[in-house]
Amino acid sequence: MSNYDDQMIQKFLPILLEENHIAVKLPESSSFSYASEVANDIQAGLLKRLTTAVTPAISELFLEYLNDIDQLDLYLEDPDTAELSKERSEFLQSITSEQCAVLQEQLPVLMDRISDTAAFYQQFLVEFHERMEQALSEISSVLLKDTPIHQITHLRIDSGDSHQCGRTTMVVEMDAGFIVYKPHDVQIDQKSYELIEALFSDVMKAPKVVVGEGFGFCEYIENQPSGTLDGVTQYIHNLGGMSAVVLMLGSDDLHHNNILASDDKPVIIDYELMITPGKGFRQNSIAYELSHSLLFSSLMPSRRGHIEMSVLFAVDEDNRSAPVINGVKKCILDDKDVFLEGFRQIYRRCMNHRNELLAWAESLQGVSVRHIYRGTRVYHELRQRMLEPNWLKDPCLEETLYKHLSQGLLQSGASNVQAATKAETLSLIHISEPTRRYA
Repeated sequence: MSNYDDQMIQKFLPILLEENHIAVKLPESSSFSYASEVANDIQAGLLKRLTTAVTPAISELFLEYLNDIDQLDLYLEDPDTAELSKERSEFLQSITSEQCAVLQEQLPVLMDRISDTAAFYQQFLVEFHERMEQALSEISSVLLKDTPIHQITHLRIDSGDSHQCGRTTMVVEMDAGFIVYKPHDVQIDQKSYELIEALFSDVMKAPKVVVGEGFGFCEYIENQPSGTLDGVTQYIHNLGGMSAVVLMLGSDDLHHNNILASDDKPVIIDYELMITPGKGFRQNSIAYELSHSLLFSSLMPSRRGHIEMSVLFAVDEDNRSAPVINGVKKCILDDKDVFLEGFRQIYRRCMNHRNELLAWAESLQGVSVRHIYRGTRVYHELRQRMLEPNWLKDPCLEETLYKHLSQGLLQSGASNVQAATKAETLSLIHISEPTRRYA
């Protein structure tokens, strides 16, 4: 978003929120307090969500304005041209309550989206508050070494992807320290912690977990890669060991944003795909062999634009877990033999402890695991398209979206097509009436 677009949003949103009496806040607590800065964190989270919702519509208004003054061709040639600075400033000055009323009249569904987004965000915050109170003593004893919690000082609200109508992972800063709140089932996090502690604690580190019903709180581990030659060598060795564990479990989605470095040990911080359901390929086929390799783990080389996503190979600025020596980031290519030795060592350990590993796998009965059918990028692109004015004006948007989302699942032979597609549609559109009928 350009600076001008950002200014437009910042002027539109407060008017829309005030005139529609939209505000969010956390409830009072008798167990702990919130510092005044938390209110700013909450407001920033709301504005971020609403900015996503209103940007396409406000951009459309600006294009109509340019068309009225016969400047649209100039914009289409170069949207960022400095020659339009005067027109942008004039449009910015024209944003008043009356202009917002025009926006609401043209796109009445937009206000439904804004209201729904704020309502779900408020629900997410209240849910977090209640769960924090519920688990307070366990959080203190398990995650904070019995340090009492008196005040929450900051909420890093969007510390992960948005799921389930705007819920996101949060880093909670307190006078007692830091914890991570996850608004989804974390039993797999707990089981993974138990496995790593029992068999692989010399090469990996895992966050401790407080398990709630459908949510959890996790230990906050600072990303601090080793800065010594010996430490870097050991880290590369341990990455090899971690890769053997990942291969054994069939893990997925372990790109560099989901792995930290704690001195010389890698730390996986997202366990939803630590163990994944089989992909149903015929045995002895090439697809079957590939599915039992590291190819689907996200550890293999994979570039997204200019960024290398693999924690094993990335030396980009975005890879926060890569160790640095004399200002140079290091990866496994700097010491391939050490990496491979770490892999072989832990692979043999897995074979030697196969009975314990099988017993651990059997203990997962009833534990929820996630399976990726559609990638996050698909949902992001759909959400962006759905906020465009022509999509917002479609009275059958929910039904159309449901129909198209269900097609792929029907073709795959999935047994829960209706429930899964309905959940996807609800999350994408933020419908406030879950009993709505679908075609």
